[in-house]
Amino acid sequence: MRNPPVKLLLAFAFLLFTVPIFAAETRGVKRVEIKTSSGELVGLYEQSHALVIGVSDYTAGWPDLESVTKDVEAVSTALEGQGFNVEQVLNPTKRELAAAFGDFIDQYGYDPENRLLFYYSGHGYTQELHGRQVGYLVPSDAPNPNEDRKGFSRKSLRMTQVLSWAKQIESKHALFLFDSCFSGSVLKERALVVPRQIRAVTAKPVRQFISAGSAGQTVPADSVFRPSFIRGIRGEADLDKDGYVTGTELGLFLQKRVASYDTGQTPQFGKIKDPLYDEGDFVFTLGDSAQQRWAEQQQQMRLRFKQLSADLQAQLDFQLVQWQQFLSEHADDNPFSIEDEQLRQSAEAKVAFLTGKSMPTVTVAAPDSAPREQPTSNPEAAKLMKTYRLAKKRNLEKLAEQSLQALVSKHPDTPEGREAPILLLSARIEKEGVNQETEEAMLALEVEQPDSPQVAKVRKQASEWLLTEGDRRQKVEDYEGALANYEKAASYGADADALRRKQAGIKEQQIRSLIDAKRFGKAEEALTLWEGSGVAPQATLDALHRLKHERHAEALQQEWNRITTLIKNKRFSTAESALSKWQASGDAPSNLDELYAYLKLQKDAEQRRLEAERQRMAKRRREVRAMIDSGATEEAETRLTHWQSSGEDAEGLRELQAYLEANAASTEPVTGMKFRRIPGGSFRMGSPSSEEGRDSTERQHTVSVGEFW
Repeated sequence: MRNPPVKLLLAFAFLLFTVPIFAAETRGVKRVEIKTSSGELVGLYEQSHALVIGVSDYTAGWPDLESVTKDVEAVSTALEGQGFNVEQVLNPTKRELAAAFGDFIDQYGYDPENRLLFYYSGHGYTQELHGRQVGYLVPSDAPNPNEDRKGFSRKSLRMTQVLSWAKQIESKHALFLFDSCFSGSVLKERALVVPRQIRAVTAKPVRQFISAGSAGQTVPADSVFRPSFIRGIRGEADLDKDGYVTGTELGLFLQKRVASYDTGQTPQFGKIKDPLYDEGDFVFTLGDSAQQRWAEQQQQMRLRFKQLSADLQAQLDFQLVQWQQFLSEHADDNPFSIEDEQLRQSAEAKVAFLTGKSMPTVTVAAPDSAPREQPTSNPEAAKLMKTYRLAKKRNLEKLAEQSLQALVSKHPDTPEGREAPILLLSARIEKEGVNQETEEAMLALEVEQPDSPQVAKVRKQASEWLLTEGDRRQKVEDYEGALANYEKAASYGADADALRRKQAGIKEQQIRSLIDAKRFGKAEEALTLWEGSGVAPQATLDALHRLKHERHAEALQQEWNRITTLIKNKRFSTAESALSKWQASGDAPSNLDELYAYLKLQKDAEQRRLEAERQRMAKRRREVRAMIDSGATEEAETRLTHWQSSGEDAEGLRELQAYLEANAASTEPVTGMKFRRIPGGSFRMGSPSSEEGRDSTERQHTVSVGEFW
């Protein structure tokens, strides 16, 4: 439960990754790009906005917080230095506080490519409600709950409302920071989590929360959380030295840094309890491109140092050459770190040892680590370790694990107790591989035992597993998964040159797959991006360009031939559809008009042929009908037989066959006499007047006869 004199600092960090900025000059609307150490673009954010809220003047029973105004200004300045557009709200009532959040989200929170940051400084409070601990933000007009509980409930802002706003936002990443100690189910409290590779954390959405402490702890009037937060986002929280500060790294940094001031605070951090919002990670950049370049060089130096330290099988002369080459390649001083100087000192000591001038020194510890007192053993711990080794030798896995667990729980400060978690982790990696839990355990060991050669061996074990898993994923064409494994293996000290070759091989396979799938536009885009990164082998690029050109030409010819065949087979509609689709694809040849012209020529010729055929059929119908009408049924039957054998005009054939049957001879069933239908007509009778011997009374006249049989 929050004590009245303390203050709450809520930093809603909706920063979607702070990285090199390239677009508009207006603060907050600059584009932010996130790249891997190889230069590959893995994240892009259009705008950065922050809402910084501070409550220092309380009007209904809470004590004022004089330092809040200073905190708000300091945080705002730091965020502006990170490229954010910052909006400030001071001393809001509950209505104004809710409106500030709502208006800010309405304006900026529905653009998926924005990054947003909310920062609240003021009192916080925890009370039990229906058996659960509920956290609150305290606006300026909220009464003291000890004096007016109902009024406090009406005027305060529940953390559940903050959770609702977090889910309402459609931008990908959000971070919430509270410089106060209170409880809330919003937070997933975790002792230690590992910062994942920048490729993995940029793709998934996340809502992250960091508080200065838990319920029952007290925050001092002068915040130590705020300056630690600012130092963290300016680079001190970059735990893996990749040039970026993630929300996870910031939480780890604050947890260690704030606790070191002996204020009784233990910062808590975690992600929202929702599977849609707990996979990604919030990202800040260090801002200065020069500092980022040095961070990348420092990472390479660190990996090379670990690689040489682990290579104990090489001949001494070769080791000496390698360490001398290391000192030559990494002679430049990093102005942003002292780690490079410590690594050089360790390398110089190794060179001195190999040349017989001195004894070697141990691997350099992390810059912030203090000298540790050497632990001492005891008989019980030694007995447990002996039991473990015997059980391990005899494949009694359960007994071996129980022995190590007993060492961890009962004798953590003995040499055996310090070795036990390393052995447990090694067994887990052997059984499960590298996953989030084993990575967290690894990071905990590195923080606890930074100089341990055994920890270094487990790192090598993890690196080898990641390489093997990456190779397996590559074989099944899971290229993204393979790349993620290789990138993580690099952080565990895998050979950088070998990894670059593996990554180049994957890129080559990806582009070849696009070419094989005839996705030539995508292939060209991938080739351009790879070439622009500056890490692609030129010979491979040339070969892929040639392959794409050849396959593209083949594909164009195949499509041309296919459409030509459709036209020849008089499938004009299908050919027209194929031509339209080809033209719309933007991948059609420049002489596509020739194929359109050929289609029109053949289509017109077919229409003329069909018209001539139609007229021929109509003429034949008329001729046969005339034969039937004139009584030339035998001739009509002959014509109909030839007609039927031709297979033409089946409809006209059926019609005239019926007409013939209705008008041909019929047989009288009793006598068997055949009767033929005689069509009706008219004729003239009587002699003409010029005829000799004509009777004077005879007259010419017309006689009409109806149809008869």
